[in-house]
Amino acid sequence: MAVRADGASWVALTGGDRLDLVGETGEILDVMVLPGGTLPTNVCLGPESANELLVTAAFHQALLRIRLPQRGWIRQASGGRRWGHQESARVLPV
Repeated sequence: MAVRADGASWVALTGGDRLDLVGETGEILDVMVLPGGTLPTNVCLGPESANELLVTAAFHQALLRIRLPQRGWIRQASGGRRWGHQESARVLPV
């Protein structure tokens, strides 16, 4: 889990192959769907920017670097979207 400066947390959901952004009160702000079988086990904010995540992928025994779209892409749960890995974020080699 990685906690952002605004109090929201990125949580790795291993069995769901996704990362959820959870607000301080527990509401799901957004979801990032990863490729099937990724099995994310941990997530942390990138060293340079909160718009970059480092994610351990158990199935691939790899560390993924994910760049999020530009700042402000997050929408509240009432109008939120499920962001698929191809449309929202770029998975880059570390």
